[in-house]
Amino acid sequence: MKIVFIIGSVSDSHIIKRVLSFKNKGFDVEVYGFHRGVNTINDFCGISLHLMGEMKDQNYLKRVKLEWREVRKAIDNYPKDTLFYVWGFDLSLICRLKGCRCIYEISDMVHSTFRSPIRQAFRMIDRWMIKKSLFTLTTSEGFIEYLGYTLGANEKFVLMPNKLSEVFLDQDRPKIGTISNKLRFGFVGYYRYPNTVLRLARVIGENYPNMEFHFWGIGPEKTLNDVKELAALYTNVFEHGPFKNPDDLHRVYSSFDIVACNYDAKGANERIAEPNKLYEAIFFNKPILVSDNTFLGKKVSRMGIGFVAETSSDENIKQFLNNLKLKDVMSKSLVESSIPSNELVEDYTEVWNRLNK
Repeated sequence: MKIVFIIGSVSDSHIIKRVLSFKNKGFDVEVYGFHRGVNTINDFCGISLHLMGEMKDQNYLKRVKLEWREVRKAIDNYPKDTLFYVWGFDLSLICRLKGCRCIYEISDMVHSTFRSPIRQAFRMIDRWMIKKSLFTLTTSEGFIEYLGYTLGANEKFVLMPNKLSEVFLDQDRPKIGTISNKLRFGFVGYYRYPNTVLRLARVIGENYPNMEFHFWGIGPEKTLNDVKELAALYTNVFEHGPFKNPDDLHRVYSSFDIVACNYDAKGANERIAEPNKLYEAIFFNKPILVSDNTFLGKKVSRMGIGFVAETSSDENIKQFLNNLKLKDVMSKSLVESSIPSNELVEDYTEVWNRLNK
C-alpha cells in the first residue's frame, strides 16, 4: 500500500520516527514537507523526500498561504484514491478541502492559543476533520478531552502517546548508578520557555554552585543566544548543541540526573500535551521535573516518577531546589527502572489493524 505523508517539518524527530515505522512495516512511503531550518542533523534515512519550501520566522497567514499553494500542487501529483497521512491542523484542512482520503495526526493544538470565538471556530473545524478522516491519531488523551470527546467513545481516534521508537526494544537500559552530590538538570529538545526552563537554569547558575544545568538541542536565534549567554556567564550551565535522535540519546541522557520538562503552562497546548520526554526519562531512569496544573503533572504524580512544581518565579524555584533530596531522586529512578521497556515503546497494532480493514 502506498501512503503519502504531508508534514510541517522535514527534520522533526517525532515525524521521522512515525514515517520510518510505516516504511519498516513495508508500506510504500513518500514524504512532502517544509524545511524550518532547525534540527537539521535529523534525516529520513533514504526515504523519497520532496521539499515544498522553507517556513522560518513567518507569521501564521504567510505560512498558510505557502502551505495552501504547495500542498495543492503535491496532491495533484496523485490519483484521487491515494491515501495521505497528514500532520497537523493546517495541512489536514487543505487536504480535506481537496477531498483527499486522509489519516490525520494531532500532535498539538495550535488553535488553543487563539482567542474565543476564533478558538471555538477552529475547534469545530477540527471536529469536522476528525469526522471526515479515515481515522485520527493523537499523541495525548488531553487533546481528545480538549476537543470535547471521551477516549473510547469515538471510533475515529487512535491514541498513540509520544513513546520511543521500536529500536529501543533492542537496546539495553542504563543501570542506576550512584548520583554525586552535584545534581545535574538537563533540557533536551527545542530551546524555549524562557519563563520557566531558562529561568531554572539561571537560578541554578546564580545560586546553586553544587548543581548543574545542561542544554541539549537547538532553538530560534534569540532563545539560542539567551542559552549561550547563560552558559558563558555561569560555570555550571552548559550548552551542548544539536544531537541526532535516537542515535545520541544514550550519550545525552548520561550527562544529567533530572529531566527539565517544566514547560510554561500558560498555554492550553502545554497543559494538555504528553511530550516524548516522559518516556525517554523513564527509559533512561531519570526523574522528570514538570509544571503543575498540567495533564503531564497529574500523570507524573500518579506514576511516582518525578517532581511537579511551579517554576515561573525565582522564589518558587528556590523553594523546590532547597527541598530537593538526593534520596528522592534515587527512589524515583528505581520506580522508573521497574517499568518494562515494552511499555515505553510505540505499539502500532491498532494502526495496522485499521489499515488492514
